Amino acid sequence: MRSIVILVHLCSSLFLSDVLAADLRSSAASIAAQIQTDRAAGRFDLERQRQAVQQLGQLVVGFMDSVDRAVAAGRESAEKGGLRQTFTAIAQPLQSIYDAKAKDLEKMSAVVIEEDGDLDALYASPAWRQEQMVGSQALYYLNWLNFYGARLSDGAEKKKLLEKAAAGFSEFAVGDGRSDLFIESVLGRGLAHLELGDEADAERDLRFVLDSKEAAAERKAKARIALVGAYLKKGQAQKAIDASKEFASATGDGASDLRYLRLRALLLGAKQGGAGSDGHRAEAIKLMEQLRRQGGAWPQRMDALLAASVDDPAKWAGSTGGTFAQWQVARMAVSKGDCKQAIPLLEAMLKSEASDAVARSGDAGYLLAVCQFKTGRQAEAAATLEAALPKVGKEFQADAAYLRFKAVEFQAARESTPEALERLCLAAAEFVDAHPDHRSAYEANLRLGEILQGERKFDEAIARYAAVEGDPLLELRARFGALQSSFELLGEVPQGERTRRDELLAEIRESLPRVRKAAVDLEGKGGDGAAQARDIVGRTAVLEAGLLAYDAGGDGVAADERIVSVLEGFEARHPERTELFGTVLKLRLDALSRLGRYADAEAALRALPESLAGPDFQEARDQLAQRWVRASVRARTKGDDTGAQAAQRVAVTLFEMSAGGGDADARKQLTLARLYLETGETAKAKRTFEEILAREPNSLVAMKNLARLAETEKDPGALQQWERYTAATRPGDPPWYDAHYELARYVLASGDAKRSCEILTQVRGAIMGLGDGDLRKKLGDLYQQSCG
Repeated sequence: MRSIVILVHLCSSLFLSDVLAADLRSSAASIAAQIQTDRAAGRFDLERQRQAVQQLGQLVVGFMDSVDRAVAAGRESAEKGGLRQTFTAIAQPLQSIYDAKAKDLEKMSAVVIEEDGDLDALYASPAWRQEQMVGSQALYYLNWLNFYGARLSDGAEKKKLLEKAAAGFSEFAVGDGRSDLFIESVLGRGLAHLELGDEADAERDLRFVLDSKEAAAERKAKARIALVGAYLKKGQAQKAIDASKEFASATGDGASDLRYLRLRALLLGAKQGGAGSDGHRAEAIKLMEQLRRQGGAWPQRMDALLAASVDDPAKWAGSTGGTFAQWQVARMAVSKGDCKQAIPLLEAMLKSEASDAVARSGDAGYLLAVCQFKTGRQAEAAATLEAALPKVGKEFQADAAYLRFKAVEFQAARESTPEALERLCLAAAEFVDAHPDHRSAYEANLRLGEILQGERKFDEAIARYAAVEGDPLLELRARFGALQSSFELLGEVPQGERTRRDELLAEIRESLPRVRKAAVDLEGKGGDGAAQARDIVGRTAVLEAGLLAYDAGGDGVAADERIVSVLEGFEARHPERTELFGTVLKLRLDALSRLGRYADAEAALRALPESLAGPDFQEARDQLAQRWVRASVRARTKGDDTGAQAAQRVAVTLFEMSAGGGDADARKQLTLARLYLETGETAKAKRTFEEILAREPNSLVAMKNLARLAETEKDPGALQQWERYTAATRPGDPPWYDAHYELARYVLASGDAKRSCEILTQVRGAIMGLGDGDLRKKLGDLYQQSCG
């Protein structure tokens, strides 16, 4: 198509900068549908074509703006698919109009050639000019649309779009070289050539724009940016430096980006060496400081650029930048992990009395502490930060507070003293309270939660744990710590505060399965956190069993079966958790006693009896032992002698553990001795009764049982045992009657009826005062046998 000079304005004012790609696609689809309808109805005349091009052109401007915003926000990759669809939706109807106009103009030319060949008259005709105006407008928008579409494409498709854009821009780069459209088209063609790798053609076009007196400042800036980028890409440092001179003093929107481009050129020039290297370094130092002051991501960008560009720190430290140059090099060295290079520079700055060194003493102290921490000098790092923290600038304040927390945490782990723990608590609290949004605040909140939990400040601990969000493993540890704290609070609720109790139970019932599932999921993923997750899986099983045992509601049998199930194989799965074995065994024995699984309980206790040993489990042992005594009675009542004997053996083992642990409670020893008798362990029974009698010489129960044992064993001393028992009783008390009956019975059995009668005669006069009818009858019957 023959080009004409045409001025077409970008209608950016018609679009808001936040137009969504989806809205653009929807609008493009509506326009395309209307075009199709108009064509089918035969009414897609020149005016409707012009309107459609203008509407689509507005969408092109919106599309370009969307791409620029996505690139600026770093979301180009994430939004690429949607933007690509938008490009296609706009390009199809716009290309169809351009192609149709091209055919229409060719037909008009063919007719003239066939008739009279006067093409000049045709080109001057209103009909031709109107048709070409619509086609040129469509091409103008297509050029920019293809250029921006190429930014979303790869390979052959990218090259094809760029070539189309370059060719299209060339259509307008003829005629009046001073026109706005001409200059803009040369700029577009230069940008397209640059993307295609045609650097010579690109430089020619971009230089034309820069040298043009008529070119707008905005277009010159775009050309200069592109040209500097091209020089940097080719490693032509001096050309990039020369082309970017204006960037050093840039103002307004985008000034920081322009200075950054200038900085890259200077860094490249300094790296390549030459006579101007020192000057390049000095200017680069100043630009770095200006850009750092912009805040946001600029300090990090400066660190990254320094680390990538500076390969001779000594030259930079000795540059004309003075103390600031040393500071920048020290920062670079720290970012590279080169503390050997950084420490002397930072220490020199802290000793310097120069005003700029004093102004940066806080930041220098922070970076020195970073190196001290990295090189294993945590105590020095903590001390350095104590002095530097009040003077640290805004850029480093949060990280400095975090590093102080980590240094103190390391010390506390090594010292394990109350003072070290107090320092840690203070450092962690000051860090998270001052910088709650820091990326690592969750670490300090976790440590605070753990400390508070250890101090039994459970409500405060739960609040800290709730703020832990980030690392999945630390988050899991926090949720588990909160769950443990809720359990502890439940144990502290007074008996009458039912509302508080119910609230805690509801919280525990809700959070426990979530914590357990999170632990199971994390364990399944493997990796460094799998072992800790597996540990929490086991500990939540213990908590679940404890909750089931605590909660009196629901189906008791089902709850006890669930307790046994969740604790199955705990010791084998978690051999390192020996401190929980006693709790696990207690919960298991409790549940098995209620389920009547006596043999299983005996096997469980026999497998690991030592887990319930020691003073910490004395109360638990006592409760369990009494429970298993009652269990033996229940079994015996049901006719389950085997189960009763197993239950008795469990009770015996538990009582023995208390006695072996120095528990001198006579009542427990009496119960144990009786259990020995019931289980046929007479030697142990005799020894236990003797121990009781040695401690309590007037124990009638011990005397009676020892006499009975002596009689059973046909011990000649049995008579003395029965006489001792009788002599220890008080006349008129029930044991006095029982003792005389037992002594008379034994004497009669020995063949001395006369003495038996004498013994019984002593109590006969008082027998009516005996309330025990069975014993009274036994005494009467024995009297008849002895006295005739």
